[in-house]
Amino acid sequence: MELSDPIKIYLYIFGSFFLIAGIVFYFRIPLKIYLTKLIHGRYSYSYLNMINKYLLNRYYPQAIKVDPSDALNQLKKISIVPDYVTKLDIDFNGYKVGANYKNFFAKNGKPHSLSVSDYATEKIKIFITGYKELIYNYDARLNYFFSGSRLILGQYRINRENQNLSYADLADKLMLKYGLDKPTAPQSEFIISNEGDTVIHFTDNGFSIEITVFDPKIIDQVLPQVSAQSNKTKISIDAASVTF
Repeated sequence: MELSDPIKIYLYIFGSFFLIAGIVFYFRIPLKIYLTKLIHGRYSYSYLNMINKYLLNRYYPQAIKVDPSDALNQLKKISIVPDYVTKLDIDFNGYKVGANYKNFFAKNGKPHSLSVSDYATEKIKIFITGYKELIYNYDARLNYFFSGSRLILGQYRINRENQNLSYADLADKLMLKYGLDKPTAPQSEFIISNEGDTVIHFTDNGFSIEITVFDPKIIDQVLPQVSAQSNKTKISIDAASVTF
């Protein structure tokens, strides 16, 4: 007994529907990841969090080993009394602290390291991205701290490992860049400021030299929002492994 044409049509429709539904269900995770990347972007918290959840072996090296709130709190402990005052504008590798850079990744490309912290609030998410560059003829890691697209601070980290790092040489070159006289005596820590609000904190911890460029007023704005949240999630994913 043959089925009538209308019944065949209904069977084809229902069969096609269940086939499509089965395919979508089977590929739901890759599809969800792809759509999240398409909507929010390759370096968004939503996309990276999903990669971290479903693709456990695809990790970025962490840009920093401590929680961003701890890093910001450390800056609060610094006594902002300038040792040197420059007449020049202070920037971080050509970027101005406090400015917005929506096309940052389009210009700089894939980072070498990445940390994203979500503080369960719509107001603040800290995003740290690291790039390896040659600074004053030394191998350095440049960490850019963003809140949204706003650069809230930048940090050069120059490790002593595998290179002959000279504190005096690095300090001299930094001072020269900002039109300042060389230090009369070696200092393990000093502050450079200008007529604006941005400062440079130069410190030697024995293992590395860190040069942090920040605006204390911006840290004061961001830190209360960060510290108010105790439910924190940090993710880090390997840039070289992300192929989506």
